Amino acid sequence: TQTKNTLTRSMQHHISRGTVTVEQQGNEVTIRLAELVEKLEFSSGVAHVTPEGEQILKELSEVLQTVADKRIRIQGHTDNVTIGPTLKRKYPTNMELSKARAKGIFQYFAEEGRLNRQRMTYIGFADAKPVASNKSEDGRRKNRRIEIVLYPDAPSSRSAEDSTPTTALPPTGGGTFSSVPQASEATMDTPGNLEPNPVPDHSGEPRTP
Repeated sequence: TQTKNTLTRSMQHHISRGTVTVEQQGNEVTIRLAELVEKLEFSSGVAHVTPEGEQILKELSEVLQTVADKRIRIQGHTDNVTIGPTLKRKYPTNMELSKARAKGIFQYFAEEGRLNRQRMTYIGFADAKPVASNKSEDGRRKNRRIEIVLYPDAPSSRSAEDSTPTTALPPTGGGTFSSVPQASEATMDTPGNLEPNPVPDHSGEPRTP
């Protein structure tokens, strides 16, 4: 589609290096940023983007400004290795860690990329949706990822926004998560952020983010 072609052309440098992939399934276009999670810093309970990762997000923000007819869902994913003791004090499980990663990208897009908050949601899936086996380091690296999903802006949701002003996330980064039955059944077209049911923490060796 036009959206996928636009993204592919604009991000070709990163695609050729393997740091970004662009895929389409039905009417959704997914931008997968597998390397970006290694360029997120976690301090004071907030996810920050390193200069190297910021360059990717800056370029991506500029492209997303041109696809105003799409809504944006930011998805955080982890591998299945348990969180190490230091990071565990801030993120008890992989669910909290995956949400923090997605929230960090959401905040960057809203504050630095100047994208409309009403167009965006974010959600964490922990290790519930792997794209590779967690039995190898290479597979775990692929599973530690950020995905940015673009999907059509339904007329009904646009009308609701026009009639009821809402704020997806306060400027300070606060906000309340809504509980939904399962991550895969979440209603994704609501401005703000979403939270699937927490999953049990995993056993194993301590991990780093």
